[in-house]
Amino acid sequence: MIRSGSASSDAGLAVQRQGATVAESGRCANRMTRKLVAGSLGAMEPVAIPDSHRDLLERPLNATLVTVMPSGQPQATIVWYKLDGPDVMIITMKGFQKERNMRARPKVSLVIIDPDDTARWIEVRGTVELFDGGADELLDEITGLYTDMSRYFGEVVPAELAETQIPVIARITPTRLRAEAV
Repeated sequence: MIRSGSASSDAGLAVQRQGATVAESGRCANRMTRKLVAGSLGAMEPVAIPDSHRDLLERPLNATLVTVMPSGQPQATIVWYKLDGPDVMIITMKGFQKERNMRARPKVSLVIIDPDDTARWIEVRGTVELFDGGADELLDEITGLYTDMSRYFGEVVPAELAETQIPVIARITPTRLRAEAV
């Protein structure tokens, strides 16, 4: 999706490809900013994660999940995630603020910054579907991706919390993307 090859001398060049806009603008003589915007502002059709930034979703990196509070204010939380085909899966606990926010207003934004190049990042905006089935197993799977432990309850947090914290899967279907690299 993001073009490779020689940099254009025309600042602000934009190319339409498969519903995505790739814009290039010169920052300085030797640097180029490449920005991908996929999806449209009004449509809620799923969009694909671009190959140029897919690695950010395949690696166990911290992401910032932004939900909307009842007051309309944003709420940002650091989350672990797992890419599952075209969707991004996260785990939250039933009754936690982000779970209540997503249940009431199922539109979110997830931002992941490349720790090796902080000028490279992706924002995934999407709709959320919440469900319980398989949440314990996915929580342990994601725990294994992010830690050297195999179980969340009993290894990452005290086992007793499993009695009061009920895992819920949030499946984020991307509807709009912003991917940047400088």
